[in-house]
Amino acid sequence: MGSSYQAVENVQGLSVPPLATRPLSPALGLEALGVDLRQPIGQALSAQLEDAFHQGQILLIRGQDINEE
Repeated sequence: MGSSYQAVENVQGLSVPPLATRPLSPALGLEALGVDLRQPIGQALSAQLEDAFHQGQILLIRGQDINEE
């Protein structure tokens, strides 16, 4: 159940690489790989993250340093 996403075009018409994922368990859950939420997330990546969430029902994005700023 690896990444089944294909590259999509962003607003500028540039190809955005597919979101890499790996399963958390055989039953449900996906881990999104290589995502840094400190960087701006465009519409294409946002759509891929949303699709991954719907596919896996749980979406894990490790290693994020998020604060209230």
